[in-house]
Amino acid sequence: MMKGQAGFEFYAAILLFVIAITYVFFQITTAFPKGLEEIRRQTLLSEAFQISEILIKDAGEPNDWYLNVSNAKRIGLANESFSQLGIISFRKSKVVNDTCNLNYTLFKKLLGLNYDVGILLKHENVPIINCTRPYSGIYVAKISRIVSFENRSYGELTVWVY
Repeated sequence: MMKGQAGFEFYAAILLFVIAITYVFFQITTAFPKGLEEIRRQTLLSEAFQISEILIKDAGEPNDWYLNVSNAKRIGLANESFSQLGIISFRKSKVVNDTCNLNYTLFKKLLGLNYDVGILLKHENVPIINCTRPYSGIYVAKISRIVSFENRSYGELTVWVY
């Protein structure tokens, strides 16, 4: 037996080991960004759902915030005169639409938002709130919900978060 010489099997094993490590490395580097994208998407979906919950089930603070938006601490669409929350006020909807379209920064502050948002509220396919902003990129979450109004009719609330 000669010292210092390596056989063919040794070189084949080294080559196989390097190929396996390279393969694993590329698999991890391509899967990691996909996982981050999914986390971002789920976070945005959660945020969209929370915004829709706040709008539908909260009357805002104070309850009559729509009379003077500058005194509002938080906005919500629920009609405070009903014993159950979740019934949307037409009057509050109009004020939310006006506030969003005239002062988007104040609108985001009153909802406590960190993300940009688009809101579309339709009553019998007629938009009552149309507060949308152009967005760029692939990270957009959308949630749509059926809502009831104070006149016992129904509509659709759509929230986009980006």
